[in-house]
Amino acid sequence: MGALGAFALLASLVVLRIAVPERHWTWLAACAATALLGAAVAWVVVAAQSVADGGVVAPGVPWAWGGLGAVVGLVVAVTSTALGRVRR
Repeated sequence: MGALGAFALLASLVVLRIAVPERHWTWLAACAATALLGAAVAWVVVAAQSVADGGVVAPGVPWAWGGLGAVVGLVVAVTSTALGRVRR
């Protein structure tokens, strides 16, 4: 549910970024939403693996993977923006 909400937020912020490209805060909001989506997807993957293993997961593992997913999402957002600027 959280991953779907993060995806919906990202989709709406991407549309806002396209509509108002000259505003810097729209880029920041889209990057933050991408990081949120990365964290949510990582959390879902860890939860699914935990269920497959019988529901046992070490304390802190979901948080660590969620943080890693957020960092990966942020890197993807910044890299895609940088590549878009290079092509112009």
